[in-house]
Amino acid sequence: SCHTLLWKLKNGQQDIIDITTTTTTTTDGNTTSKQKYMDLCLISDCIHFTNFHGALLATIARLLKIHGKAILCQPKRGTSLDLFLELLRHVNDSAMYHGEDKEQQEQKQQQSSSSSSSLKPCPLFQVQLIEKYDDTVTSLHE
Repeated sequence: SCHTLLWKLKNGQQDIIDITTTTTTTTDGNTTSKQKYMDLCLISDCIHFTNFHGALLATIARLLKIHGKAILCQPKRGTSLDLFLELLRHVNDSAMYHGEDKEQQEQKQQQSSSSSSSLKPCPLFQVQLIEKYDDTVTSLHE
């Protein structure tokens, strides 16, 4: 399925919860919630303001499955793109996980406490950059 997230400062976190949570009602009337994560996240023209880089990275990480793919459609404007890519590299280079996806990790954590010796280095997600995605947009930033 496809979802659009237009980040709003007031409702941003709730919007992510709404997108990533599936609630079902059983025949006996009980409700259960399950987290679902995306395989792909398309980010377009969102990197210009460096003071939002941390929130954007957190949003991408909350939405994507481990090993998911973030596609950045972003023209180069000053140093903002390079700074964001460096932040992504830093987070991905220092990421560790237990060898499962987020859902499996959450289930394991609920069942027992995990040993840190089973942690493996792994990028959280892949990043693909498309700087020239539209001739008009590209010409405005040259």
